[in-house]
Amino acid sequence: MAMTKLEGKLPSGSLDFSVFEYIISLDDSDENDFGQDIVFGFFERAEETFNSIEESLEEKDFETISKYASCLREPSEAIGLIKVPDGLLKVERYSLGQNEDGTEAPDSDDLDLRLERVREACETVKKDCGDVEGPFREFYEELEDKKDD
Repeated sequence: MAMTKLEGKLPSGSLDFSVFEYIISLDDSDENDFGQDIVFGFFERAEETFNSIEESLEEKDFETISKYASCLREPSEAIGLIKVPDGLLKVERYSLGQNEDGTEAPDSDDLDLRLERVREACETVKKDCGDVEGPFREFYEELEDKKDD
């Protein structure tokens, strides 16, 4: 799949193509192993992190949720994702009782409301992550198929 084909399959505004093209340029050979390892490694880590966040949501452990979201944000930015790190920042801030802009939410003491906000933000970011994973996998599968030809 050419880069433009990948772009057509991704939701608008979900990927910084200059970052992703840079990752691809780091591959020394036609194997594309380096970039593929980075991208697929992120998605594996994301799945594990989202599972851990779910467990922390059940325990209403907001501090841990914030830490998980923060730890996943940097690698999502490193592969060029845009919506996912933005969503993770929301999860992080809502977990800390903050508004989207980082200011303290006036109702930050309402733990049920905070839990609802975090849960909704987490569902959105998981969906955003899923929306880009499929096209990335197709992209690398097509590169693999071209290599085999």
